Amino acid sequence: MSYNINADYSEETGDGIILPFVVELDESNCEFNPESGSNQKFSYTVTAKGTNDSAYKDLQYMILGIDENIDAGQIKNISVVINGKSQTVRLSGGNPNVSLVTLDPNTGYSGLKFEFSLSKTDDIMQISFELSEEYGIDSIPVCLYGSKTAKTGLTIGGPFGQPDTSPFEEEDEPEEEPEDDSEDDKKCFDDLTCEKYSYKDYNISVPVSVTPYAVAFEPEVKCIGDLIISPGIKPFENKSDSLDFEITQKISVITPVKFGVKTCYGETCADEDESESEESEPDTDSASEYS
Repeated sequence: MSYNINADYSEETGDGIILPFVVELDESNCEFNPESGSNQKFSYTVTAKGTNDSAYKDLQYMILGIDENIDAGQIKNISVVINGKSQTVRLSGGNPNVSLVTLDPNTGYSGLKFEFSLSKTDDIMQISFELSEEYGIDSIPVCLYGSKTAKTGLTIGGPFGQPDTSPFEEEDEPEEEPEDDSEDDKKCFDDLTCEKYSYKDYNISVPVSVTPYAVAFEPEVKCIGDLIISPGIKPFENKSDSLDFEITQKISVITPVKFGVKTCYGETCADEDESESEESEPDTDSASEYS
C-alpha cells in the first residue's frame, strides 16, 4: 500500500501558531517483514525547523495513530533519543511518558503518545518501537500538540490492520454459489460508519451556604483578693444605733462563648459554555483514522 514517508507541519500556519516539526519515517531502520520469531520494527525522526520567531512554538507531545488492535502487551523495545541522548521510557506505571490513548482531548485522535518536549529550534528526536505481531503498513495519522494548539491532518506510514494469523490456500476457498433473490441468500456487508466527535465546554458550579453561629455557656464567677470592710459615713451616737459600713469584693466574671460557621454544599450543576463549540472528525483519506 502507498503511504507518506514524512509529515511536514513546519509550514502549517492555521491560526497563526506554527509547530515547526517534520516527522519522517526512517525506512532504513525499520523491519516491516521480520523473520519468524522476530519483531516488526518502526522508526521515526522528529526534526525542529523553527526559528526564534514568535509564531513558532515548542512541541509538548506527539501522537502516532497506530492501529486500534495494538495493545500495550504487543509493544516492545521502545527507544527515544533526543539530540543524541537516550531518554528513560515508561510505557506504564507512574507518570508514563509513552502511553496508548483512546481519545486525546486536545487532538481528538487515538494512538501511541510520546510526551517529550522539544524546542522549536534545533532539537531532533529519534523514536522506535517493535511489535510482537506483524501488521500491514498504511498511512496513519500523526498529530502534534504544543502551546495549547493541536496540529492534525497529516499522515505517515505506520502499522495498520489486524494481523493475519490463519492464512489459507487459494484452493481451500469454497466455491461461490449462484446468487438468487431469496431472502436467505442475500449478501450482507458490515456497517459503514462516519465518525465525528464534538467537544463542548461546561461551567461547573456548586452552591455554598455559610451560616455563622454563637453559643453562650453558663458564666463562672471568681472572687479576686480579700473582702474589704470600710466604715460608713453615718456617725455613731449610742449603743442602740445601727452601724453603717461598706463591704467590697473584687470579682471576675467568665462568660464562655463559642463562635463558628456551618458550611453546606448544594447539588453540583453543569451549564454549557455557549462561547465555544468544536467538532472534529478523523481524516478520511485512509482507513487508519481513530476516534
